[in-house]
Amino acid sequence: MSIAHEYERALNRLAKWRSVFTGRWLGTRSIQDPEAIAVRDVFEKLLILRVELTAISNLLIDQKIYSINQYMAQVTIECGHLQAALERQFPGHKACDYGMDIDIAIAAETTKGWPK
Repeated sequence: MSIAHEYERALNRLAKWRSVFTGRWLGTRSIQDPEAIAVRDVFEKLLILRVELTAISNLLIDQKIYSINQYMAQVTIECGHLQAALERQFPGHKACDYGMDIDIAIAAETTKGWPK
């Protein structure tokens, strides 16, 4: 069996998990339900992105382009950048080690119009 065939087979198998995540989020839906289709699509892309990024990272580490410690340090920095961006996007919300710290007064304005 060719590597291209194995690659496609592995990605297709992994993508099957999209239905589990979609069901957990939306409950049982018809295969034609537009919202379920959109959510399945997003989860499929996230799953594939996760394994592609891990593969690239491992190849770069194995080739000694950078070390695992350099990688972890950079991921830590990138988490801080994204955390700050999300706090700007969602005023009143901050992720902490123990969960989400939410300033109710500020978050009430941020979440105005969100589904209840």
